[in-house]
Amino acid sequence: MTSVQNALVQSARDSKFKKLVAMMIAYKSSNESLKELRDAFNAVDVNNHGTITYWEFRSALKNCNYSEEELKEIFRDIDLSGTGVINYTEFLATTLESRGRIEEDLIADAFDRLDKGKTGYLSKTELCSVMGATCTAENCDSLINDILEEVDTDKDGTCCRDSCLCVVDLIDSTES
Repeated sequence: MTSVQNALVQSARDSKFKKLVAMMIAYKSSNESLKELRDAFNAVDVNNHGTITYWEFRSALKNCNYSEEELKEIFRDIDLSGTGVINYTEFLATTLESRGRIEEDLIADAFDRLDKGKTGYLSKTELCSVMGATCTAENCDSLINDILEEVDTDKDGTCCRDSCLCVVDLIDSTES
């Protein structure tokens, strides 16, 4: 299995918060630093629609010996936006660690971009606004509460910068 294939499978186990942070990092990464991952995305996106369908994803991982159900679950976990396809940013967020461990300064920068109010804390409102269309009226509270449960170490309904860095670092340490 290639490092990109491995990253696709491994990221399905990542926390929602880590995926959100990785998406923020991927969004701000330079095209030059992501050339290998862009090439991998284009190789999987055989229809050249700018998204990866389940069938393209399945075909890319056909030699990895996963069941149909396992592949569907991995695909759903990568599709953070819930659109039924994997967009380029979701793919990058998923495969970013195939290039090495995500550095703390990139995590801190992602936190700072999430912290729209520049308070040093992420509120439910800020998390919901970043989630965009993924956060619908029906699922927003549940989704944001799931994310906060992962990172709200002092249980005050927010996530502070230090908790974010510690939690993502802890997640990285236990997944390595």
